[in-house]
Amino acid sequence: MKKILTLLILFLFVTVLVSCTNFNNNVNDDFDNTVINTKFVNKSNEYHIDNDNIDLYYYDGNHLPYVNVIDFINLLNGVYDSELFEFIVDDLLKILTINIELIYEDDEIYNYQMKLHSDDDTIYVDSLDFFESYLIQTETDFGQGLVYLDPIYTEGRDITYELANFDFEIKFENNNFLLPLVIANLFFNQGTYKQWFT
Repeated sequence: MKKILTLLILFLFVTVLVSCTNFNNNVNDDFDNTVINTKFVNKSNEYHIDNDNIDLYYYDGNHLPYVNVIDFINLLNGVYDSELFEFIVDDLLKILTINIELIYEDDEIYNYQMKLHSDDDTIYVDSLDFFESYLIQTETDFGQGLVYLDPIYTEGRDITYELANFDFEIKFENNNFLLPLVIANLFFNQGTYKQWFT
């Protein structure tokens, strides 16, 4: 009885492993320093984004796609107000500085900054408010009907994300800064818009 149970469990285990294997013949098996131009199609009704293409970069045989940070931000104009971003590339120190300046109706000015350091794979932001500063309102008012209480406001603070601690890199190639797509999606979209490719 134990042998039959063991064989049954082994059969189920092998079946699960085989079913999880990717047999897609359209996948390029040579992911060593490859660039694949990929079509982007907006599936959201909440944001108006033009369909376009973006290059996905692959390195060292890994299936982890990287995107050019500036191209990624410009591609998602409609989720972001991409015109707010000012990009400064320091090719000597391999730092991409992203500045955002907001001027409100009462002429109050807010400045936010992000720095991507490719030498030590860190991302620095001077305030966590940076991530909310460029997002565009959705078509649907998800706050409709809510009763707002007196807010408690806490000023955002600076933070440095050390991507190397999680085995991620910031690549600097031909004056372009490349982030893994999953990291760019996480940082810039902050849960408001999910981007993936198939």
